[in-house]
Amino acid sequence: MAIDSNLAKVDEVMTALYDIYDPEIGMSIVDLDLIKAVEIGSGETPTEIKMVLTTPFCPWAGELISSVKSATEGVVGPPVKVTLLAERWEPPPGLF
Repeated sequence: MAIDSNLAKVDEVMTALYDIYDPEIGMSIVDLDLIKAVEIGSGETPTEIKMVLTTPFCPWAGELISSVKSATEGVVGPPVKVTLLAERWEPPPGLF
């Protein structure tokens, strides 16, 4: 039952994150495949969003992280942790 509940929450979080757009590309961060994992927390364990940026020195990084954190908190409540992964972003096939 907890697994089904977490899957539903992950889906709700992804739906909320879909409304966040990359300022330079003008597309949803979900469509751009910037969100790599959503781990729903419980109790004192924070919900963690693992994501990448389109470029390593993205000038909008702070704004994107803040937006992701805020949108996620709107679904699951605090605490939320946003982790930037060091992997390189690759556009999904057929995107451009």
